[in-house]
Amino acid sequence: MIGKVLGGRYEVLEKIGGGGMAVVYRAHDNYLNRSVAVKVLRPQFAGDEDFVRRFRREAQAAASLSHPNIVNIFDVGEIDDTHYIVMEYVEGSTLKQVISSKGRLSPVQALKISHQICEALEHAHKRHVIHRDIKPQNILMSRDGRAKVTDFGIARAASSSTVTHTGTVIGSVHYFSPEQARGGFTGERSDIYSLGVAMYEMVTGKVPFEGDSPISIALKHMQEEIEPVKNTNPEVPDEVATIITRALRKNQFDRYQSASDMLRDIRESLADLGEDVKSTVDEGLLNAPPAMEDDGDEMQATRVKPRKRRGLGWLKWLVPLVVVAVAGAWGSVELMDWLNVPTIQMPGVVGKSLSDAQEELRVQGLLGSVVAQKYDDKTPVGYVISQMPEAGESVKKGRTVNLVVSLGQESTIVPDITNKPLREAEVLLHGAGLDFGSIRGGFHPTIPEDSVTSQNPRKDTRVAKGTLVDVFISKGPEPTAISVPDFVGSSVQDAVQLLAGLKLAQGTITEKDSPDPAGLVIGQDPQKGSEVRAGTPVNLIVSRGPGSLSSRRNVISISIPDGNNQVDLKVTVQDGSGTRLAYRGKHDPRATVQVEVYWNGPQATVRIFFDDVQDRELTLN
Repeated sequence: MIGKVLGGRYEVLEKIGGGGMAVVYRAHDNYLNRSVAVKVLRPQFAGDEDFVRRFRREAQAAASLSHPNIVNIFDVGEIDDTHYIVMEYVEGSTLKQVISSKGRLSPVQALKISHQICEALEHAHKRHVIHRDIKPQNILMSRDGRAKVTDFGIARAASSSTVTHTGTVIGSVHYFSPEQARGGFTGERSDIYSLGVAMYEMVTGKVPFEGDSPISIALKHMQEEIEPVKNTNPEVPDEVATIITRALRKNQFDRYQSASDMLRDIRESLADLGEDVKSTVDEGLLNAPPAMEDDGDEMQATRVKPRKRRGLGWLKWLVPLVVVAVAGAWGSVELMDWLNVPTIQMPGVVGKSLSDAQEELRVQGLLGSVVAQKYDDKTPVGYVISQMPEAGESVKKGRTVNLVVSLGQESTIVPDITNKPLREAEVLLHGAGLDFGSIRGGFHPTIPEDSVTSQNPRKDTRVAKGTLVDVFISKGPEPTAISVPDFVGSSVQDAVQLLAGLKLAQGTITEKDSPDPAGLVIGQDPQKGSEVRAGTPVNLIVSRGPGSLSSRRNVISISIPDGNNQVDLKVTVQDGSGTRLAYRGKHDPRATVQVEVYWNGPQATVRIFFDDVQDRELTLN
C-alpha cells in the first residue's frame, strides 16, 4: 500500500496504526498539499457487499458533521476492491494511550476531555448521527490538547453486518451499553453510556467490568452494577462521581436523556472546581513521562546508584553464558517436543451448538475460541457459523480453533406508522430494516387519503429484520351518493346550471330530431333517481325542434387540438330558425370527432368552439 496513489490524489506515505476493521496510513493530498489520514478496510470487510454498502452510506452521513472536536471525513473511495476513507490527520495520541501512560487522570483533566467529547456528541446527535463505538481508542488527543472523536458512522456499518470481529469486540465490549450487548435499539443514550465508561476509566485507570471473554463482559454490562468510583479513587469529587454514575445506569431512561443534559452538568462541575470550561486539557498531559508507581505512602522517584564490586568482575560474564547455555538446552527440548506433536484432522463443528463444538474440539485436543458473533438468518442463536481452520485440514494438537457464533436473526422494533403518509411510512420502515407486506385500502372518515390507518405487526413489537408489515391505506372520507334529478322537459341551459349545483359533471350534449321545441332536454343518462357519486358525468339529449324533421343534414369532421388536458368541444348552428347548440362534449387531445349538423333554409353558419373560445366557422349551403 505504501507508495500507492488513491483516487488520483492521495499518496500513501506510511502506516500509522491499525485495528480489527482497518489499517490507517498517513498520506499526502497532492491536490490540496496537506497531510491526511487514510483508513483502508481490511479484506474480510471489503468482501462483504452489505457491509461496504452500509459503510459508504454511514461514512457519507458522518462527513456532514463539522465540529472542532470531530475528526473530519474528507472523502470515501474504492480502488481495485480496496475501500478507503480519507480523514483529517491528527498528530498526537489516542486517549487510551494517554490513560495507559498516566495510569489515571485527574478529575479536572477527565472533565475537560469529557466536555469536548460531549460537545462532539451533542453536535452529531442533533444531526441524527449516532456513534455507537465511543471508547478511548476512538478519541484522538492533538498536540494542542484538543480531543477529537473519530470513526463516526463506521460503528453503525459494522454493527449492521456483524456485532463482533476479531480485534473489534475485544476493544469495544468494555464500553458497550447494556442495550448494545443484548442487541437492542441503540441511540443517543447508548453513546452517553459509553462516554460514562470512558470517564470511569480516566479517573480510576481501569474499565468498570473485566472478564475472561467478550461475552462474559457483555453479560456484566447487562446484569452487574459498577464498583463505585470513589471506592477506587477517593480523590474524585462527589459531583464528578455522580455524573459518571448517572451516565452508567442500566436503564436508558435513568441516564442523561441527551448529550446536552450531560454537558450542562460537566460545565457546572468544572465551574465548581474553578476551571474554565472553554480551555483545552493541559498540553503537558500528552508529553509527560509515564506515571511513577505508587510505593505505599508516597510517590517514589529515587534512583539508587549501584556500588562498584571488585575482584569478582568475571562473574558478569559467566552468569550470562550459563543462562544462554541452559536456555539453549531447554529450547532444544521444547523444539523437539513441538515437532513431535501429533497431527490430527480438523473436525467439523459448523452448525453445532457452541458448547457441543467446544467439547468436541477439547476431546480432540484442540481449543475452541469465539472470535466473533454475527447475526445470521439461517443459524440459530449460539450455534457455530464458521470455523478456522476449516474441517478436514491437518493440524497439530493444541491448536486454537477460531469460531464465529450466531446471534440468531437480527431483530428490530416496529415503528409507529399509523396516520403517516405512505411515503413517510416507507422511510420509517426501511430505517428499521423492515418493508411493506400487503397494502390494502378503504375509506376513512378522518385520516387523509394515502395515509396509513392500521398496521400489522403493531408498533413497538420486536420482530426479525426483514419482516413485512401489512398496512391499510385510507382513501379519504367515503363520498356521499347523489340522486340524479329528472332533466327531461328542462331547457338545456337550466339543466347545465343544475348539474353544476349538484356537483355532477356535464357529459355530452347531443341534438336529435324531435317534435318538441328546440333546446329542450328530451333524454338523459344516467336516468332520474340513479344514485351516483359526486363528479359523475350526465349526458343530455336535446331536441332540434319540429322544423328539424324536414331539415338538411351534414356531418362535420373536427380534429381536437394538441394539449395536456381534455378539450371541451362546442358546435352551434345558425340558420333561418335562429342559433342553437348542435353538440357539446369533452374529448382527448388529437382525437377526431364526427358531428351531425341539421339546418333549415338556403344556408347555415356552423361555429366550432374549443373550451368556449371560437376556433372557426363554416358556411353550409
